[in-house]
Amino acid sequence: MSTTRITIDLDDPESLPKGRVDYAVLDGTTEENIASQQREDDAEAMRDIERRSDKQDG
Repeated sequence: MSTTRITIDLDDPESLPKGRVDYAVLDGTTEENIASQQREDDAEAMRDIERRSDKQDG
């Protein structure tokens, strides 16, 4: 993912960036997609915990 730099003027709300949403992808997301992502996130969190535990033990 690339980084995009923006400049905003705190006194001018119009200078704030507008969100970009791909509504077709959002609408096409199923409950199974969400559950699958949750399982992946949980597995990654467990790996992170194991890595931290290994560092503390060693």
